[in-house]
Amino acid sequence: MQVESAHFGTRLATAYNAMTPPSKSHRGIEKIEDWRLRDQKDASMILATVLHHVKRTSQPSYGHLCQPFEAAELVPASDAATILVEWRCFNPFGPSRNALFEAAVPDSYERLLIQRTPPPQVSSTRVWGWLPSSDPRDMRPVVAALFRANGSQERPLMNHLPTHIEPVGPFPAEDVKEFFWDAAQATRTRGLARTCDYMEWFKENPFERVAAELRDALDGRKAPAPATRTEFERWWSLATDAGHIATEKRAIEETLRAQPGEIANFLREALGSRPEVFLTISR
Repeated sequence: MQVESAHFGTRLATAYNAMTPPSKSHRGIEKIEDWRLRDQKDASMILATVLHHVKRTSQPSYGHLCQPFEAAELVPASDAATILVEWRCFNPFGPSRNALFEAAVPDSYERLLIQRTPPPQVSSTRVWGWLPSSDPRDMRPVVAALFRANGSQERPLMNHLPTHIEPVGPFPAEDVKEFFWDAAQATRTRGLARTCDYMEWFKENPFERVAAELRDALDGRKAPAPATRTEFERWWSLATDAGHIATEKRAIEETLRAQPGEIANFLREALGSRPEVFLTISR
């Protein structure tokens, strides 16, 4: 089952590409609308096929989730996909952004549950399962199950808690909080109190926070016991704070504009006692 799901996206993408005639761009202008309509029909058929496959291969842990597979070429246009939850991890060497979407399937109330990692990172699109409708009350149990399982063993939804959560999507804040509490338990998050300390101490400069976290890792500082609910509540308050989110967004934009050597120089200076770590990065 896993092998079948892993290759399904590739097979379907190949079939989709084969449906589009290579000479399309060379046809007369009067044919453009005809091809556009044909493409729309082909895309609808592809999405319906994806939905059928996902429903057929759903796993016992929760009936709406399947073995995930990559499907970048099968995703509908952005106006047909609605964001459900978005989270980011500030990383000077490549800010990460992830989001879950519900993607509309033509002529159906049901939806595909997909995860996107958008540009400027290495973009990807992953299908996780299906949703009975676009009603948040129907979607919530499926999304909760995905967070509770942290995706799959081979392809986790996340490796650790993010550094901020965007205030978007149809779910109430309390629901989203519980999603991430489940994720904290699934990822066996440790050292959350220290993480919160750094988020507070370096709230004006995420780069210095990252440098402090790297110093801890390089010095072999061991994380204590798994995160408690009290620690998580503190983290949630910080990760969803509007000022914190705005600061991280500015830092992300700065990172995207910077050259690799500039980031390495900053972190080398911030680390102080461990400058040798970044020597190879700036070369």
